[in-house]
Formats: sequence, structure tokens, C-alpha cells
Amino acid sequence: MKDLGLMTFPEASERWNKERTYVLQRYNNYPEKFLEGTFTKIGNGKGTQIISREGMEYLTGMTEQEANNEVWKIFVLQDSNIVNEKIATSEKKAYLQFSKLVRDYLEWTGVSIKDIPKPTYLDKAQKNRGIKFDFETVIYYKKEK
Repeated sequence: MKDLGLMTFPEASERWNKERTYVLQRYNNYPEKFLEGTFTKIGNGKGTQIISREGMEYLTGMTEQEANNEVWKIFVLQDSNIVNEKIATSEKKAYLQFSKLVRDYLEWTGVSIKDIPKPTYLDKAQKNRGIKFDFETVIYYKKEK
């Protein structure tokens, strides 16, 4: 199957550095985001769902190699729930996306952009760098791989 570029949904999720249920959740919630002819179910009943390499590249917007290079994630949390998540391939790109999300948030709340606080480490292990705002909003970024 690997020579054909086919993999199960869980295998594809993991190969693209995602949670094991990522592809299945995307399929259940947004089937229109899948490229026609690049996925199918084999077997009876629940069966096994498979997707091609081309299908994963279409779904994620990146090759497997790109997905497994240095990965940084940027999060926006509201009341401890992730409401936005972005991916970047370098710390610099993560910081730029983080900064844009912070500016957008401040603009939305009416706070002057010149009053942007500097990001700090939000945890003792110094892995999550970001800003805690009023109203239980946190915007931060961290290295995943």
C-alpha cells in the first residue's frame, strides 16, 4: 500500500504529525474538504477508511515531509477551549502568526496596538510562549517537534 501512496486514516494522521483521529474527524465534520477520488472505505460494516498521499496533501495543504519538518503551533484559547490553531514551520513564522493573532484580538477588543504586551513563558517548563488577556483569552505558540 505504501508504494501506492495509500494509508489508513489513523496512519495518515500520524504520518502528517496530527492526532490519530484527525483525518476521521475532518471527514466526519467536513467531507467537502476531501479531494474526490482520493479516499474510500474498504470492507463491510465499519470497514477501513483509506486515503491517498495526494488526498492528504490536498486536505492539509502540505506534503508529508513539510508536515514533519520543524513544527510550531499557535493557539488561541477562550475559557480553556481552543478556538483557533495555526501551524508554522519555524519559530520566526510562528511568532509572525502569533503577532497577527494578537493584533487582531486587540483590534477586536478596542485596545491600542501600541499597548501590546511582550510574550512571556506561560509554563514552568518554558515551552508555551504567549500572552494572557482579560476574559480568559490566551494566545500562545510552542514548538511541537
